[in-house]
Amino acid sequence: MNKNYLIIGVLMSFLMMSSCTSSETEDDLTSKGSPAKVYLTLNTDGMTRATSISTANEKIISGGFACAFDVNDAKIGAVQSFTAYNDASQPSISTTTQATQVSVAANVSSQSTDFSSVTNRSSFEGVTTSLSNTTSNVQTYRSQDGTNLPMYGNQTFTFTSNAANPKVDLDHTVCKIELSSITWNFSYTGYAGASFVPKEVFLYNANTKCTLDGITGSIPVSGESSDASCAFNSTNTSYLSTGDISSYNQSSPTPYVFYSFPNGSTTPTKIIIKGTFTPSAGGASTVYYPIVINKLQSNTDISLDGGTTKITSHTDDSQVLKNHHYKISIIINGKGVDNVADDINSSTVKIQMNVTNWTAYDQKVTIK
Repeated sequence: MNKNYLIIGVLMSFLMMSSCTSSETEDDLTSKGSPAKVYLTLNTDGMTRATSISTANEKIISGGFACAFDVNDAKIGAVQSFTAYNDASQPSISTTTQATQVSVAANVSSQSTDFSSVTNRSSFEGVTTSLSNTTSNVQTYRSQDGTNLPMYGNQTFTFTSNAANPKVDLDHTVCKIELSSITWNFSYTGYAGASFVPKEVFLYNANTKCTLDGITGSIPVSGESSDASCAFNSTNTSYLSTGDISSYNQSSPTPYVFYSFPNGSTTPTKIIIKGTFTPSAGGASTVYYPIVINKLQSNTDISLDGGTTKITSHTDDSQVLKNHHYKISIIINGKGVDNVADDINSSTVKIQMNVTNWTAYDQKVTIK
């Protein structure tokens, strides 16, 4: 009998030890440290500069998500949402004093359920957002809203009396593509006497999905919304098109602005001018002038940060990067291509591009 009591006692002691070990493990994963608050100051001051389009709206924060992490990037506390932000409001998140950094994603299409499997900073940054969130109606031409551009930032901090007040610098996870002017002049070329009428400007190979950190873009689309005769029919990507250009004044050009997620050089993002080309003798035809954004080639001048010095090489050739503003002007001296997927002969256009940080690039193109 005594032997049985001894065995039972040993088993109960073992179970109690196991229970304590399990409890300690859960605490280590979720709540080590004392309860604490992180009060967020979100900084967008460095986002927009050296641009010709008003950029005040591009700094607006309509809401988002934030999460604290420890020094090893493990999540400390839940991913928490916040609403519209301004200088008079300061969202806060609950965490513990084990946290050392915070990540913030603003103006994203992501929902709370998208963060259910987040365990660390990498998985938070890997949640995706959609470019369609920049418009209220994807079928409305040139309808992207500068007040709803996705942003991301991460900042380290330290606690004082279980409270921290980090200033989180946010970057746009989109790039800004601005076609500032189109001019055409066929004098003294093989197309003397020809005319051109622009009918549509749109993005091509524009990535419409991206991770919250703005590193990995995907799902490229074309905004083209007209057929071979330039008859228009809106689609679910028409927000990346100007729609019908009823008239265009070369002396006082209309700037066209679009936003897109980062993209590499394998299938590069392009801005395309579509219109009617009529030679001096012969019938009119629909042509395209596809311009690869940020591609350094003959008849293309690229300068940085609003300067006039032309670069001769760069490491991000034919790529579009987050938080960059690509401002492009085009001079047409020749006939465009017949198919939207074709590349233009660099002797046909003269491109000038400036890149600044919103970062901006100026690109000037002459098409001959």
